[in-house]
Amino acid sequence: MQNFTEKLALAVSFLALFVSAIGPYQQYYLQKSELGIQLASFGFGQTPGEAECFFEIASYNTGNRPSAILDVTLLVSKRTEHGNGFSSKSETLQSDSETDDFEGIVIEPGALAVTRVLFQGCYVPWLFAALEDNAMLELHIRTMDHHGNRYETFLPAGQVFRKSESKVDVSLHLLGKTDVLGNFMYGIENQQSGHLSLTKTGDDEYIFNIEEQISSKRFN
Repeated sequence: MQNFTEKLALAVSFLALFVSAIGPYQQYYLQKSELGIQLASFGFGQTPGEAECFFEIASYNTGNRPSAILDVTLLVSKRTEHGNGFSSKSETLQSDSETDDFEGIVIEPGALAVTRVLFQGCYVPWLFAALEDNAMLELHIRTMDHHGNRYETFLPAGQVFRKSESKVDVSLHLLGKTDVLGNFMYGIENQQSGHLSLTKTGDDEYIFNIEEQISSKRFN
């Protein structure tokens, strides 16, 4: 009986030692960079025709090392088939934050950050003229992990599905999970789609309307 007790105590000691070693291993040796984003919303300021457009971007770090979003650029793209890929980028708008130039943000492990990114020059009249048939809104997102590796992600944010002389209709893609450090993502996605309408009511008069709808789907 005493021999069994001694063996049990030894086994418990080894288990405790193993568990105590896991923490430092995960902290110092198991370095994992994971940074995801979701497009939370799209809109304009209070005065149509004068206020710039914005995207609210939710960033979440599920790794155990800091990661950074360096820059976000809004692209108006026109896809044209070229062999196995597409050419694009008919127009580029540089990003701006609400109060100052967008200089990047660092997302700490386990943190969630919501950033409103304004885009210089993206007024309703400009967007109405720039969005041609089959044009796309894309976000060009540049990121960096804790090793200094840089990544680029082109995230589809909207697609023109109808345009006339007086109206543009755009399907917005919101809330979809997107990894921006080149990792594989899986799970349940709550996909929020939006409908943006830009209407020209006069020579220099425009109005806009945004409707949103949420659905769920599995991705892997």
